[in-house]
Amino acid sequence: MTAAASMPRGEYGRRRRGALALAGSHGLDGLLVTHLPDVRYLCGFSGSSGMLLLLPDGAYLITDFRYREQSRLEVVGARAVMQDAGFEKALGEILESRAQKGARERKRRGSGARSGSGVEESEDRSGKSGGGKGVGGPGGGGGPGDGGHLEGEKRSSPDPGGGGGGAETGAPVALGFDPEHLPYAEVVRLRRALRGTARMVPLKGSLAALRAPKSYSELALIRRGISIAQRAFREALRGIDGRTSETALSAAIDAAGRRLGAEAPSFETIVASGKRGALVHARPSRSRLSGAAVVDWGVVYEGYRTDCTRTLAVGRVPTELRRAHALVLEAQERALEAARPGVRAREVDGAARELIEKAGYGEAFGHGLGHGVGLEVHERPHVGAASRDVLEEGMVFTVEPGIYLPGVGGVRVEDMAVVTRDGAELLTTLPRTLDISDYF
Repeated sequence: MTAAASMPRGEYGRRRRGALALAGSHGLDGLLVTHLPDVRYLCGFSGSSGMLLLLPDGAYLITDFRYREQSRLEVVGARAVMQDAGFEKALGEILESRAQKGARERKRRGSGARSGSGVEESEDRSGKSGGGKGVGGPGGGGGPGDGGHLEGEKRSSPDPGGGGGGAETGAPVALGFDPEHLPYAEVVRLRRALRGTARMVPLKGSLAALRAPKSYSELALIRRGISIAQRAFREALRGIDGRTSETALSAAIDAAGRRLGAEAPSFETIVASGKRGALVHARPSRSRLSGAAVVDWGVVYEGYRTDCTRTLAVGRVPTELRRAHALVLEAQERALEAARPGVRAREVDGAARELIEKAGYGEAFGHGLGHGVGLEVHERPHVGAASRDVLEEGMVFTVEPGIYLPGVGGVRVEDMAVVTRDGAELLTTLPRTLDISDYF
């Protein structure tokens, strides 16, 4: 099952309308979305190659033959276009087809004739054909929410910001793109390929901000993923003995997660024990577990990530690390108490950081307090001293203070929380103690 299958169909339309409103606020006609998590967010496509052309009167997923059947099963509210000669060519053909159709409609006042373009379209999840060979006019091949046009949008309406260029006016379409996710070389190629049909304009904002507040449906998937991750962790801990290595524990957590329903780990599972615990993002080694073991893991469930860290006692833990662990727990509580709608994310970071600094460990806590989690394991909001983000209801983020002492070891405790109207609600529910027996 895919996230597209679990997500209410109307939610994709709401998301696309939000993206078009962002484009309209920049005076743009539409968006070219190339960052795959954003593509998935807007139409449900989970493949590894594709881009989404988003216009007020139509949405087009451009991918290739490998994903023809997958796009038919997953894509909601967008026309799947199979390219075999490069994304630039397929995109140019779609826009040229729109321009030609717009010219005929202006000349014949809406005769409704269609034109072909030489790229193949597949069916979307409405079950209605995209027309075999050739790109039809925008919005063809389905009713509202199922074909190429957007739920709640008329086929002839301009974008929410009033930029009605392109097919309606004959002017080149002004397409926004996220400069953080489209390399300059690709921008140059697109501008050359689309000369006369489209203008490529970098966005000042980002779709990441739209993805930050999670809907009820998204939270349900995240909660399910957390349940799997926590069960996998408990299961893996039962197998620990005096011979267990860091790599063995890491592999056991990953295997248990898949067995319990996860698609994959969220990232390479971190296990670092003893003096290696001072390595913030250590890769597991073949060393046997010893002392304080920092374990950072997560799973992917229907596209949504989880992220959690616990520090466990495997043998003797130095007194200083035990004190550091207690301090980290108190800092985490301070941060959670500070989190609520309208609060700057840096203030949440500051609530934890101040406590750790006053205890004399400020230099040992050198990373941000946390980050958003969703379709990516690191997304908005950024919860750090330099963050400009403001917390909103529905945002999911981590709270992960840590103290790292070279030559001694390290401790970190990380939980996921969601911003509610009344404050922060913890989503992860595992114990936070050093004692492994508390987790059974």
